[in-house]
Amino acid sequence: MTATDRRYRDAVKAMQSLERAGFTTRLAGGCVRDRILGKVPYDYDLATTATPDVVMAHFRAEKLSTIPTGVDHGTVTLVMPSGPIEITTLRKDVATDGRRAEVQFGSSFADDAARRDFTINALFEDSAGKIDDFVGGQADLSQGILRFVGDPRTRISEDYLRILRLFRFWATLGFRPDAATLRAVGEGKEGLRRISQERITQEWIKMCSGKTLDAALDAMVAAGVFAVILPEVTPVRLPPARDLQAWQTPVLPAIGVLAGLCLADGVHDAKRLQAIGERMRLSRTDTRVLVFFATAREVLIGTQVKDIADKLIFVDSCEHVAGQGSLTAVFAPVLDAFAECKQMLDEICAAENQYGHRRKAVLPINGRDLGKHLNLTEGPELGRQLTRLKRAYYNGLWQTKDEGLQLIAST
Repeated sequence: MTATDRRYRDAVKAMQSLERAGFTTRLAGGCVRDRILGKVPYDYDLATTATPDVVMAHFRAEKLSTIPTGVDHGTVTLVMPSGPIEITTLRKDVATDGRRAEVQFGSSFADDAARRDFTINALFEDSAGKIDDFVGGQADLSQGILRFVGDPRTRISEDYLRILRLFRFWATLGFRPDAATLRAVGEGKEGLRRISQERITQEWIKMCSGKTLDAALDAMVAAGVFAVILPEVTPVRLPPARDLQAWQTPVLPAIGVLAGLCLADGVHDAKRLQAIGERMRLSRTDTRVLVFFATAREVLIGTQVKDIADKLIFVDSCEHVAGQGSLTAVFAPVLDAFAECKQMLDEICAAENQYGHRRKAVLPINGRDLGKHLNLTEGPELGRQLTRLKRAYYNGLWQTKDEGLQLIAST
């Protein structure tokens, strides 16, 4: 039995356990959608008539652990052998502010479906596989349509992040919204400014792994949404679909795509890229990768960085991009987008091969050795001298510790 089978089996066990106790319970949301589409759900969520305190007491009696992850909003996490399962009490919204909803617990699956974002995410399934569909979600699934539940303007005004969720599902599922939905998205786009950057960036990251990202981005531009969430990039210069696919690197597709968009608009200055990463609340690692990808072409064939050793040092600054892969693998998105970089990359690889892949080796001299030899404490000057040594080492000018110290003393 696969891990996926175990997760589904555990979800059904939890569902049936609550049902035996008198609480109607169903699989809910994305897992039902994915099962209908023949996809493996990432996780399983349950919706139930039982309130959070009852859910926790029920499973405590069955010697199972629960975590009160979002009790105020009705959600409890059940810890099962195959992984966590979120169990949420049926709800209806009583107040919204464009970011979060104030909810009231209920007992109606139809009311719960009515408060969800898209029809395809408002489906329920019982333990026998019977689907409960109150909003036409199955028909939209079969036709590949993205449609908000009820009035699209109302759904958007309840949580403006739903605008980006629409484009995320467009990119990842290949579904398209109807005309009324797109009009509502364009009208509500300014509401995204009320959403925290962390939530926006999270949706961006999820969206950028999608196979139909190009169509979703084009629609974002047309609706005026792109300019709201990424004002640093001129959207009229979006790269073609083939180039976008090249930037969807397996390492960090969202950061690769962002770098490709920046390059297409001529944004390859490290300071500007650093500022974009900080505004988007990217992690320090992700920001470094963004700078790496978006400046790689300039480093490879530009005039500012001429020494091959300096180009190797540039790769070192983002070693986590490479992992254990070759330089060709590291620069794959750059090569796909800019064929003229290949000759220089071949020269860099040849230099690395000639001197025994020293970029991967431990430098025979560390900062403490060098500081003692030059009578320098930690600081910019010691850093500059260490970089000089590293450059000379990559160029094959010294090999042992004594040779390195002699070299630094003679220059």
